[in-house]
Amino acid sequence: MLSQIVQDFLNRFYALPNLLIWDKINTGDYGDKFKPYLARLEGKYPSFTVLPYMEQDKSFTWFAIAFNENSFTQVREVIRSFVGTTYSSMDFYQVDNFNHIQDENVRNFTNGHFFKFRGNDKAIGQKVLDLFRLLRERPERGVSIPTDPSPLLRTFELALQAGEHGLAEAQIVILERHNLIDPRNALFMRIEMLSRLNCWKEILIHPQMEDLLKSPRPARVTEGIIRAVYSEYLKTIESDSESMKKVFSEEIWPVYQSLFRVRGSLTHPHVLMCFMLRSIMSEEPMYELRNEILSLASGQAIEPLLRSLTNGPTSIIETLEVVVSTLEEAKSLADNSRYEEAFKLAVQLPLSKEQIQLLLICAYELQDLTIDKQVVDSISQSTTIIDWKSILTTRHLRTCFEYLYPSNDKKSNIQESNVSATLPGSWNEWFDKIEDFDLNQATMLARRGAVEWHRDGFLDNSAEMDKFKNFLKDGSKTTQDTLNLSMLYLLRFFSEDTQWPREELKDTYGELHRIFLSHMQGTSEEMKISSVWLHTLLNLGLPKDQYRSLFEDLTVTWRKYASREYFSTLVPVLSQSADIPCPDLLSRCRLVHQVQDLASKNKNFGVEEWAEVEDKLIPKDWDTYFGLLHSAQNDYQFLADWYEQIQNKDIDWTPTSALRVNDYFIDWIVEEPESIKRSILARALLPFVQFIVQYRDFPRIDDVDLYENLAEAMRIFSSKNEETLQGLIKLLDGLLLKKPGEADTQWRYMKEWLTFQPILRLLSSIFDCMELFQDYGVPGMEIKPVWDEWVGRLYDKFEKDMDSLRDYLILLGEEVSGNYDVLELLRKQVQDIVQDNSDPLQKLQNMKITIFSCREKAANRAADQIMKRNSLITVNVCTSDRATDQTTAYARNSDLSIVVTACISHALTYGIKDHLSYEPIYPRSSGEAGIIARLEEYAMSSNAS
Repeated sequence: MLSQIVQDFLNRFYALPNLLIWDKINTGDYGDKFKPYLARLEGKYPSFTVLPYMEQDKSFTWFAIAFNENSFTQVREVIRSFVGTTYSSMDFYQVDNFNHIQDENVRNFTNGHFFKFRGNDKAIGQKVLDLFRLLRERPERGVSIPTDPSPLLRTFELALQAGEHGLAEAQIVILERHNLIDPRNALFMRIEMLSRLNCWKEILIHPQMEDLLKSPRPARVTEGIIRAVYSEYLKTIESDSESMKKVFSEEIWPVYQSLFRVRGSLTHPHVLMCFMLRSIMSEEPMYELRNEILSLASGQAIEPLLRSLTNGPTSIIETLEVVVSTLEEAKSLADNSRYEEAFKLAVQLPLSKEQIQLLLICAYELQDLTIDKQVVDSISQSTTIIDWKSILTTRHLRTCFEYLYPSNDKKSNIQESNVSATLPGSWNEWFDKIEDFDLNQATMLARRGAVEWHRDGFLDNSAEMDKFKNFLKDGSKTTQDTLNLSMLYLLRFFSEDTQWPREELKDTYGELHRIFLSHMQGTSEEMKISSVWLHTLLNLGLPKDQYRSLFEDLTVTWRKYASREYFSTLVPVLSQSADIPCPDLLSRCRLVHQVQDLASKNKNFGVEEWAEVEDKLIPKDWDTYFGLLHSAQNDYQFLADWYEQIQNKDIDWTPTSALRVNDYFIDWIVEEPESIKRSILARALLPFVQFIVQYRDFPRIDDVDLYENLAEAMRIFSSKNEETLQGLIKLLDGLLLKKPGEADTQWRYMKEWLTFQPILRLLSSIFDCMELFQDYGVPGMEIKPVWDEWVGRLYDKFEKDMDSLRDYLILLGEEVSGNYDVLELLRKQVQDIVQDNSDPLQKLQNMKITIFSCREKAANRAADQIMKRNSLITVNVCTSDRATDQTTAYARNSDLSIVVTACISHALTYGIKDHLSYEPIYPRSSGEAGIIARLEEYAMSSNAS
């Protein structure tokens, strides 16, 4: 049966403009087709479901709804699996960010745990019904009724550390509803909750405050109330020590004196201030307590304020000897509620029935774990069998005993019970005895220890911390199960350290955070806590192995719990990481790519917010990019998506960068990389070569080794196509300019590389390549085989726009003694062609042209050809690669400049650009054919007019 709340929601959901109406659904007018969707909303505890909404065009919008984080995660998983991108707009865990008239209604009903999607309605409807059928057929588990408080206490602690008041209160309510805690402990939890959330006024006006002050209470509760007192009464007058003393003695002490029975393990600065005020009260000074506090606060920020209360650092601190040497005097102290003093005396007395009774009472009243431990240790040292029946003679004594030994089954002898003979006094002792505790007891001890165990002598003890880290790495099931419920208390213990964070403990912090991530369930509260620790770890600065481990763990966690909430948590962390040194860039980049992949597909992830962070995190230079690729051993496929984002214009390409990248390519050439890395290289090489040949001072003599290795890498890894061939030609053009003696060697490599099926569209680039090597002195007989193979196979396939290329091929063929028959056939083709007198160069009238090129031979041939075809054109050739008076004059006096960028430095381009009358033009290559072809294009364009 549907509850009234569910019915009210459905009545609003299935109302106009929804073409499906609730009254008709409820009365069965639509038949049984809606029953599967609504059946999961029946009962006291509705389950996640999917609801169809019919739009005005009779298409559907599908709403997937849930009621908490766990069921929301579950519904995302199953809808993704059953429907996913095949039939809908779903993409990963998110959907299109479209607004809908029902958003507010559904959001209020589900507390935001919903998403919507559209798509192939028929397929979606069938898939959802299949899902419901499988869920019905699954063995019924019924409603889960909690029987163990530990998971709820974990969520309570989680909520407090994340600052979620509502979630924390919900855990208390559940614990109360199922009788997992008594009213007294529920009150303690609420006071702790208010304290942790800094609700100081609410604590002091709590209706049960009077009862709290009269009864024993845990140290964490006492601390919370004292801090509330300090904040409400003393905080505003900290600078006036006399006023603080007066307020404490006249306003605080009369009402709250029971809070100051024992300081125990409490060390919060505000607690120390209050106990100092107690110790210096003139009516009953406690010099020993004063000495203790000053010693404890030595070197801390609170010390000057504490000393101001004792009239400065030179004041005489005297100790009054209180001689109490009998059990009767200890009992007298306890009868006057001076339990701490009574305990200090009683614990030193010989073991007896009365002494044990007094120790039990002191432990119960003081409720401090360090005192509990001393009591248990003292009792366990008995060499005789203890007759508990004769000791636990009153109900109060039995209550005190059960507080100290909560799991005891009231056997006559403690040694026969299932309780450990001693309580842990630190985290290391807790780990030591973890096998002796049941899970609930271990969790409760951890909860108390987070507040009551001493940090001094533990956090600053390297031997203890080494032992602690070894315990954390224990992979046994008992340890891992216990840490799952207790990790939050460990986090609290460390994060509430007055010296948090400690530089020397960053590896311990990293291990704690790693374990926390491994036990995460994907809630927003866990993400908030993780964020705090992440910021802390990054600020401390991690060594490479810990940094790598951190980001690898984050990547795994993101893959499991990717969501808008987690995105909002990670973006500030990633932004912070971009502003500090990064010892392991690859691990961070893996996470960035995972986040980027999802953020780019979901508008509701904050595109602008991510774009700003992304710009700082993705490598923007080739040195870094190839360094990542070189160092990567696994999980680096994402680099294939990033080479296009490298911003060539802003890169400062230094000789050091060139040396590093050259070393990478040597490694890849010598030891052929695996197929994935080879594929990435094949895609990234050409853009990188384009960057190199367009860099402002290409070619550099210091980089010739890099040019050689890049050329070889292109021949090994790149596809054999026009883009690769043109890239090779430009790269080799620069190499041969600086190292012409390499021409024969490089031609031999090129000739081997060109042994593939000749393709007509590559013929012009093949000609450029042959012409380049001919100009650098490669013998014609070496070039001839390539000419014969390519021209011999393609001469009869020439197209109309290749007439000019035919002329160049004939000239080159004659110079390299190409195949005679092929040359004759080419000459005949020239004779048979109907001459077209409309030479595009004839359109250029009375022009002065300058060719800026370092390939003097090719440039001079091009100049001669141009002037031969149009006698009205004057062509100058400038072979300087740096701006000079001559180059400036050429630029200033030319109507058109042809700049061959493959072998003319950008330094020249920058030097002459302000003197150019018109924008220069850039040929495809530095060869004669490339220069003239580009000039012909220019002449035929509107720019020539």
